Amino acid sequence: MGTAEKSAQGYDFDVVARRLLGGNSDFVSVGALGEAGGLPLLGAKIGHRFSGRQSVLMTGGVHGDEPAGVEALLQFIRRAD
Repeated sequence: MGTAEKSAQGYDFDVVARRLLGGNSDFVSVGALGEAGGLPLLGAKIGHRFSGRQSVLMTGGVHGDEPAGVEALLQFIRRAD
């Protein structure tokens, strides 16, 4: 998979969303967590939840013009599967 395609406004949400949604499997589940500015906030759960184990939240795309976080998380998700 290549990096997200850049548009005049920043990185193309549709391209990133397709890459993330393509990561669904038995080990990775992807879905909308909510909405902001008319776009879904997408999240991925990796692994299986066991009682007594802690969870970790990783975020990317906090600043729309900084694509490294988004790309790092997409690669992490792809490799986790």
